[in-house]
Amino acid sequence: MDGSALIRITYNPAINIQPSVLQEGRVLYVSSEQYPESRIPSLMVMRPDGTKSEVYFHGSDLTFPVSGGAESTEGYIYFIDNAGQVCRVLHRRPLHTLECLTTELPGRFSAIYPMEESNNLVSYKPTLAEPFALYSFDAGNRDAPVLLYKTDGNIVDPLLVTAMDTRPLKLPSAVNPGNPTGLLMSQDINHSMLPVNREVTGDTLADRIRVSTLDGELAVVEVKADGSFYLQLDADKPFRIEALNSQGETVRGPSDWIYLRDNERRACVGCHADPELAPENRQPLAVKEDPVVIIAKQQEKSN
Repeated sequence: MDGSALIRITYNPAINIQPSVLQEGRVLYVSSEQYPESRIPSLMVMRPDGTKSEVYFHGSDLTFPVSGGAESTEGYIYFIDNAGQVCRVLHRRPLHTLECLTTELPGRFSAIYPMEESNNLVSYKPTLAEPFALYSFDAGNRDAPVLLYKTDGNIVDPLLVTAMDTRPLKLPSAVNPGNPTGLLMSQDINHSMLPVNREVTGDTLADRIRVSTLDGELAVVEVKADGSFYLQLDADKPFRIEALNSQGETVRGPSDWIYLRDNERRACVGCHADPELAPENRQPLAVKEDPVVIIAKQQEKSN
């Protein structure tokens, strides 16, 4: 509470900015990968200890967030996009509910802060020649914003100071610095919502994965007959995964950068599978054995 005990919680090669705490306890933030090239920002969500980081809303060439996400009491997450428009997604289904509410209005928005019901405090300017000022905007009727306060300068980041009626939930943490490794399991690497890479000339089904860090290839691991794998990796060290066929071609991937916190356990349905998809109710073959250990620090010692 006093700002001490600073702890780093993100380790991917990205710009991670504008965090806010959701009522359910997780942290929502804007993230843009910077290696091997700069990528369009997306909204990400994670637990306060940095575990279970995942995509919340995919940015695209047309619409991506330039402000942090702001939670409303109506169950929406509002943000300002690259065109200076007010957009929102439903918190219960953020990947598929995008609405841009102000495309018919002139001017640009800089920030938004939800208030009661559908009313919002916004930073807005009706014309490009005017400075940003404080307005109220009703997302229900989507009428032109109503001026509240202006000065000769720009007001670009309003924050409503009010009593906190309810505190966000406090989520438990499994992070344990005494165990500087994490576990990752995938149910089936061939289950994906993405097509096979067009360059593939051999098998279209993958039977192994390549794990790479910022320093290059770390290991190639064969998956089980059902497509599952179970790995133990260094914590707080970013890595990417590619699904390979028996000819060594990349069938899908590489993935976004992933990192595990100390003692974290993570699981996924497949490679680039639909994030809303629930896994099949079966035990993957990989978890019936000990995890494959590919810890860079141990490999360095053995070499």
